[in-house]
Amino acid sequence: MPVLSKPYVITDAGRQSEDIDRMFDDVYTEMAELEREQASSRLQPGEGSTVIPGRDGEDAEARWPVLVSQTSLTLTDTTNIARLNAVQTFSNTNTWSALNNNFDEIVGFDKGIAFAATQVASTDANTLDDYEEGTWTPTIGGSGGQSGQIYLTQAGFYVKTGKMVFAQAFVQLSTEGTITGFAEIQGFPFTSENTTNQFTLGPVQWSGFDGTTWVNLNGRMGANGTVMLLMGATVAAVANTVRPTATDVSGESFFVFSLCYRASA
Repeated sequence: MPVLSKPYVITDAGRQSEDIDRMFDDVYTEMAELEREQASSRLQPGEGSTVIPGRDGEDAEARWPVLVSQTSLTLTDTTNIARLNAVQTFSNTNTWSALNNNFDEIVGFDKGIAFAATQVASTDANTLDDYEEGTWTPTIGGSGGQSGQIYLTQAGFYVKTGKMVFAQAFVQLSTEGTITGFAEIQGFPFTSENTTNQFTLGPVQWSGFDGTTWVNLNGRMGANGTVMLLMGATVAAVANTVRPTATDVSGESFFVFSLCYRASA
């Protein structure tokens, strides 16, 4: 494991507070005390240990020689934990550890960047506050309601980065049940952003339509919803904004599609 050759640097001038300075003093003091207890078995720098460098550019071996891989530290200053800019992450329990992480893994994010399971939304346009991968359950319904549908396949997947959601699905009926109004795809994993005139469009592959001969079909999502409208063109159509109705859907209908849209958060 490599030996670090220079001290940590707080890059934001606004972080140069006495609280952070005192915190680092406490951290290094605690680690130095631990090191003295382990002095009889401590490795020398460059002999397989990762050494935390001294502050203010001082030589690490001369001042606080520490074997990072042997311990973790618990910090008690909950106010300033989030303000530290170091090579490792401070968790919600305020425990910092380099255990089982070498320098390349920490700095290179070889083990990935973990976001909170529940998004902590930010209003800053330059802050990435969420990442999530998962599955969802697409359904075929109607603008006026639906009941009694039985599915052969319901497979939906999504990736959410910030507000942007990429969703894809394959949904197939085995029993149509009752569908009222216009046919649509329901159950998207995140509500779309509530912004006037914000629409997003995605391609749709289909089969098993009754009635009118369709020549193309697309999916469109508007504001503040989890529903994708189906729109397309028939042989006699002059635009591709015709919406299929319940009479177009059959017990053999299936749809394969993808859609990228902005979520509300």
